[in-house]
Amino acid sequence: MTNDVYFFYGDEPLLIEEAVHQKMKEFSGYHQEVLPETVSVDAIMSAAQSTSLFSAQTLIVLKNPWFLFKKGLLSHSHLELGGFVNSHSKYKHPNIQFHFFPAFVIDHGLVEPDRHGYQLHASPNHPKSRGHITLNSSNPYDYPKIQFNYLEHEDDLNQTIECIHVARKILSQKSLKPYAGKEIGPGEIVQSNELFEEYIRSKAETAYHPSCTLKMGIDEMAVVDEKLKIHGLQNIRVVDASVMPEITSGNLNAPTLMIAEKASDLILNNI
Repeated sequence: MTNDVYFFYGDEPLLIEEAVHQKMKEFSGYHQEVLPETVSVDAIMSAAQSTSLFSAQTLIVLKNPWFLFKKGLLSHSHLELGGFVNSHSKYKHPNIQFHFFPAFVIDHGLVEPDRHGYQLHASPNHPKSRGHITLNSSNPYDYPKIQFNYLEHEDDLNQTIECIHVARKILSQKSLKPYAGKEIGPGEIVQSNELFEEYIRSKAETAYHPSCTLKMGIDEMAVVDEKLKIHGLQNIRVVDASVMPEITSGNLNAPTLMIAEKASDLILNNI
């Protein structure tokens, strides 16, 4: 028995699903193979040769096959555009950082969106809220207790609300009008600070920049000295973003590399 094989491929998943649905209406029975974006040619050949005793048609669905088109979501970093904004004259330096996503991302990409879209992610550069880490028990293998205290400080909430205002101003520019649809979040109906706060507290997420938990300094909260050595111990250093007394205004990668360069000099010179 020889199956008829139908390939559906492209970089528009919603259109592909519609095409597959229309083709399914023609068959009383079929065998479907949905392949991932990172699929190999061997996997495609294997799927094409697969058969079913109950159907004479095989539908092979390729969503965003990057290796065929060299375009789509896998062809770029998703974070090709960013910037810094000073939202008020009272700030000496830019207090908000933006990242533009040419895609609709939900829960860090863990939830598949049901529509197309783009997003402007915004965050205050210097949050004032402070959390704490404590021991969970005397067992060293137990996870510690971590209390983040996000948005505990009123300034953090106010600056996050400012993020929404600035983001709306940017996204309302004439150059983006041809690509704009209705605002998905927080939504055009959300205009008051009370509704902004409700939206922020329900939707705000962390942004992969953990730091400042083992700060450098000489006060009672400091963990390492100016040579990155832990206070009270010998020859043990901490070399990562945790030694920053305050988080930097931008991403952590470059300053962390600089800390590592300095640490290597200290270690090589036995300082």
